[in-house]
Amino acid sequence: MLKKLASLFLAVVVCVVTATSVSAETYAINKDNVSEISPISPIARSSFDYGNFDIDNGMTMLLGNGNSNTNGCFYIAAGSTIILSTELTSNESYLDMGYYNYAKDTYTKCSKKVSYMGASTFVYTCSMTISTSGYYKFFISNNTANILTFKNTYVSY
Repeated sequence: MLKKLASLFLAVVVCVVTATSVSAETYAINKDNVSEISPISPIARSSFDYGNFDIDNGMTMLLGNGNSNTNGCFYIAAGSTIILSTELTSNESYLDMGYYNYAKDTYTKCSKKVSYMGASTFVYTCSMTISTSGYYKFFISNNTANILTFKNTYVSY
């Protein structure tokens, strides 16, 4: 009984926290400036590790699942909350994160939270709630004047 109460409490806390952190807007991306990366390996059934990679200035990286049967997209059910997280060694204002809707061919960016972890490590986290079931990828756009190296990048839902 105590275990069930603890699970219920945790579910309520997660719903409250994620419901208040979502903000999205449609985002235009020049398709000539997009490349794609597949996960190194699944961390768990619904968590994918992309490791470390660079994004040139003015470029966007799509994060897919590597499965050619779904065009590299994740199938996400409506109402699912997705977490996209990555680390940089600098605090960058011109960095966008969000999701790509394969069926609509649209990019939607979300509000990101930046946390300073010390030792020149900044963690960027984006929490998104998907409103329509379908096939999605996730993106990070580098709108700075520099090449950026992203570390410990993952998607989970």
